[in-house]
Amino acid sequence: MPLTTGVHDLDNVATIPVVLWVVQKYIGHWIAWGEKIPKTCHEFVGVFLTEESAIAHCLDERHWIAPINIEQAFSDETVMWPGAYYPKPC
Repeated sequence: MPLTTGVHDLDNVATIPVVLWVVQKYIGHWIAWGEKIPKTCHEFVGVFLTEESAIAHCLDERHWIAPINIEQAFSDETVMWPGAYYPKPC
């Protein structure tokens, strides 16, 4: 399902954006006990209504943002988050 913009009305109770923006901070890599492949570690920063607001909460080059649709689940497969990027280059 492609990302869209706009609003969705839930029985006239609330109007919410279809797309929100997630901000996370890259922490580093770690290897779990008994594992051979390093895992990437991120710290959750927040969810924001606009891309501009998400970018404003990126304090340095370790912060990245990505769009997310309401009521959309990602697959169980490990993939790059569609639309994710680091707004503040090194």
